[in-house]
Amino acid sequence: MKKHIYISIFLIILGITFILYGNLSPNEASQKILFTVPKGKSLSYVAEKLKEKNLIKSELYFKILAKITGKAKNIKAGVYEIDTQMSSWEILDLLHSGRVKMIQFTIIEGWTNEQIADYFKEQQFISNKKEFLDLTSDKEILEKYRIAGPTTEGFLFPETYTIDPQLKIQQIHEIMIKMFYEKLAKIYPNYQSINPKEIYEKVIIASIIEREAVHRDELPLMASVYYNRLKKKMKLQADPTIQYILKDPKKKLTLKDLEIDSPYNTYRYKGLPPTPISNPGYQAIYAAFYPANTDYLFFVRIEDGKHYFSKNYSDHVKAKKEYWDKVQ
Repeated sequence: MKKHIYISIFLIILGITFILYGNLSPNEASQKILFTVPKGKSLSYVAEKLKEKNLIKSELYFKILAKITGKAKNIKAGVYEIDTQMSSWEILDLLHSGRVKMIQFTIIEGWTNEQIADYFKEQQFISNKKEFLDLTSDKEILEKYRIAGPTTEGFLFPETYTIDPQLKIQQIHEIMIKMFYEKLAKIYPNYQSINPKEIYEKVIIASIIEREAVHRDELPLMASVYYNRLKKKMKLQADPTIQYILKDPKKKLTLKDLEIDSPYNTYRYKGLPPTPISNPGYQAIYAAFYPANTDYLFFVRIEDGKHYFSKNYSDHVKAKKEYWDKVQ
């Protein structure tokens, strides 16, 4: 009888020791470590990887703990930030909760698709630029989102995004397009009633003024100038379209630059350039949909990035003579 009692006591002590020992963190120092649970991986795989990273003391304990708490089949995939001093209970609770570590990235207003590709490569979202740029010309995506052009340029909304680091570049690409339409719905609630070609043309205008304006309050005025010139079948003569051709922006364009033979050269060809030349932000898109009601046809840069607007060529020439030397 006594023998059974001793064995029972021993087993209880052994069990308590196993529980206490197994739950302890194997680390004394606190450090944040990123731990990835891939989709479809088993409890054994997760326990093995946790042990490899020295985040738990016992694989067996972790698996038993997961099974007796009913969490064995509910460990969620994702990237987690684990403190090296967390106990096995705490780690299991985290992996079961799905509280994944999110990351942020920021797309700047006026960036081109090329610039976004460069940025994604720097952030290691992609291994090469072509991977992203090929995606932006995917016909299925263009049809899905009613984009009436050869690429999604102009429709990748500039914003700071918070995402799961496991998202694929295809998903990130679509998130930016969806954000564009989310913002467009606020600007023009009935946008779905507009022909996609008309939306595309407004985005082209938005992309030009986004690269042209320094002061946001001038966006509607610039939009009015370009719309007025289009109505009168005048060349837009928009400097940002030349900068788009050059790829590497210049502080000052030369006469030779203005002679480049390209459909994007709005100094040589009438009408809009073939595609947007940047990805415009909210205010530029708003201005393209709601331009100021003016008779302006010209503007010239004056001081501090501001512009002087004119209704006729003679006033424009006078303004250039008055302000040109000051800003060169």
